[in-house]
Amino acid sequence: MKKAIVALVVVSVAILSALLLLNFRTITNRPETELAPPKNTPSSISADNASPQVSGTVLDGMTKQPLAAKVILKNNKQIVQTTECNASGEYALPSHNGKYQISAEYPGYVPRGRYDISRSIEINHETNKLNKIYLWPEAKIKGRLVSGDIGISSELSFTYQYDDSNAENYKFKTLSSDENGNFILGQAYGGILDIEITADGFVPQTLKDVEIDPGQTLDLGDIPLKTGTTVYGIVTDAETSSAIAGARLEYTDKSGNIMHTLSANDGSYKLPATDIQNLQISVVANGYKDIHESISTHGQKTYEYPIAMSKLAGIGILVSNQTGREPIQTIVTVTDIASEKVVYEKALDNGFYSLNELQQGPYLVKGVSADKLTETSARVLAGSTATLTLKPFAKLNVQFVIKKDDSPAKGTYRYIYKPNDNDEITTNWTPIPTDSDTVLIDQLMPGSYWIEARPDSFWESTEDRPGEMHISQSAMIPLQMGETRFVKLALTTSGTLRGKFKIPPKLAGKPIVAMAYRDSIEEDGSRSRSATSIQVDQNGEFITDELPEGEFSIYAFTPTGEASYFSGLQVKFDSDHVMDFDMSFSRKESENGVSLMMPRPTWTDEEFKAMSEEQKREVLPKYFASIDRWTEAIQEQERYQQAEAQRISEKAELDIEAE
Repeated sequence: MKKAIVALVVVSVAILSALLLLNFRTITNRPETELAPPKNTPSSISADNASPQVSGTVLDGMTKQPLAAKVILKNNKQIVQTTECNASGEYALPSHNGKYQISAEYPGYVPRGRYDISRSIEINHETNKLNKIYLWPEAKIKGRLVSGDIGISSELSFTYQYDDSNAENYKFKTLSSDENGNFILGQAYGGILDIEITADGFVPQTLKDVEIDPGQTLDLGDIPLKTGTTVYGIVTDAETSSAIAGARLEYTDKSGNIMHTLSANDGSYKLPATDIQNLQISVVANGYKDIHESISTHGQKTYEYPIAMSKLAGIGILVSNQTGREPIQTIVTVTDIASEKVVYEKALDNGFYSLNELQQGPYLVKGVSADKLTETSARVLAGSTATLTLKPFAKLNVQFVIKKDDSPAKGTYRYIYKPNDNDEITTNWTPIPTDSDTVLIDQLMPGSYWIEARPDSFWESTEDRPGEMHISQSAMIPLQMGETRFVKLALTTSGTLRGKFKIPPKLAGKPIVAMAYRDSIEEDGSRSRSATSIQVDQNGEFITDELPEGEFSIYAFTPTGEASYFSGLQVKFDSDHVMDFDMSFSRKESENGVSLMMPRPTWTDEEFKAMSEEQKREVLPKYFASIDRWTEAIQEQERYQQAEAQRISEKAELDIEAE
């Protein structure tokens, strides 16, 4: 605390001087000497002293509390050692040189994500301490699938877009709801995932961008399913009536998703249910002419659609240019791969084309939109079809809100784009429009995206340091051509300190001057202190907001030298820190002969106001000199205490090593 008081005195003197000169307005920023952190004393772990040991700790990733977990050591996926942690979360393993994989298990806890299940370690003769292992309280998702008031047994597939260990795009788990439609997914990681739901006779649906947090259970409540028509039948050869296995049948639903299935060995198929009554169905099978037909289901529960396919002599080309830009034509080029000769080139409209003159192969079929912005290709043999699908650019529909109350956010945003394994590309900051609920980012290419946003600056800048602001970032967003994704990004704004100074009778009627301070560690390791003034009303009440996250101190004093110091005030984004501050804060007058109280002026407020400018110039330097002498004495006392603490710590370590 004394270190904080010393550091604050220099700032408070400047403030006091300015106040006395009737020009009080201060923001300060000054470096301080960074103190060396105390060295930790090694924890004792009960282990067999007959052989060398390596030790480590298992902790709760959220609370940092120890877990009496089970630790597993593997070598090439073979378990070589298991051990139990003690109540302090500590464990010990025999020290055998080599490369291993280490993991931990504890009921109700999981790793952070797919990339955090186990970690590689290397043990050698110098290894005695392993990195901490963190486990996180499991996340859960539950809900009920219903049609009206009736629960529906369904299949659910959970696919992570992104988890807390930065693993992205993987199917996590598939499960079934019970006969009443209830389901619960346990042992899940924090992150963002999609949930695909299918049930016989019901239209498939996907819940996008479902976010879960470690240690939380997300209740989705009742999820209504929509009844639809199930199209079924048998795919056969038109000449021989023999069954065709592996034929791909598909249609596009109302959301633009392609729903498909493959025919079984006996030619039978069953498409996912649909609520589209006039359905466009495509059927593709190697060696057969593709079928593209429209059928009307009339909203029936089931609709039988038998399919007979004719053999294809040459190759087929299916052009589907969805770019939506004119001209819509696609320039199609067919190259004989063996001879590298172009055997066909033409601008084609959307549709199916049969090139019976092209036999054998293989051929490379390439399609480029007429505006040359998108392209695709396919490799085919005679008797098969090349499907050329040119999709439009991807889009991001982003809603920016304030985290605290979900209100529209003001500030700026940008996006980061990473195409495949190439370097990242970051756009410039752009103002968030205030006349729309969402921002449409269009003409995006395939790849991975991150959205960043920041509110207006809330920690005032000075000459030496720029204004601080918190940047909110979305999870990774994978985009494919033609895909539109909705993203909701919540911005955190600022923290608030509010409270009341409880003024003792001896200070009644005196104005209270207060400052809020925050310590920051600079890139070079030095410490600086930023401060802002606090407006205090006549009742001692105050509020200071637009603060960054971190630990704050408040220094409150009167113009005649009475002062109190309050430290350890934690400020978090979008939260208030509210408390009363007792201005009769007591402390020792001196320690080891050094006064702990700041020197006070020898004049009263009234006397100072009555002084001439010449008299003020005469008395103020003497007062500041006394402040400097007091500061030096406090600093010398502090340096002595630091050296003594270091000496005691080093002696304790030597004693432990001797044992």
